[in-house]
Amino acid sequence: MRTTLDERRTCCTSPAARSATEQPSTTGTEGRPDRPTTITRSAAGQLTVRGELSVDTPQGVRAETRAVLCGCGQSRLQPYCDHAGPCGQ
Repeated sequence: MRTTLDERRTCCTSPAARSATEQPSTTGTEGRPDRPTTITRSAAGQLTVRGELSVDTPQGVRAETRAVLCGCGQSRLQPYCDHAGPCGQ
């Protein structure tokens, strides 16, 4: 399932996922990343995000090109999914 950027901003429950889609481009053009950002939600609730991402973690901001984010809030590796909760099954 692919969604538009506006749909992603309203449907994502993870603050990290919302933040990842709202980061300015590294080229200096606000809102226009070099690669499009896509977010897909698995049937179990995981969010797979692809693009030029800045993910806020307890250890600081990480640059990523792909991230699988927890959709249920039970991961011990927030915001990443560690497959411990229902969204990782």
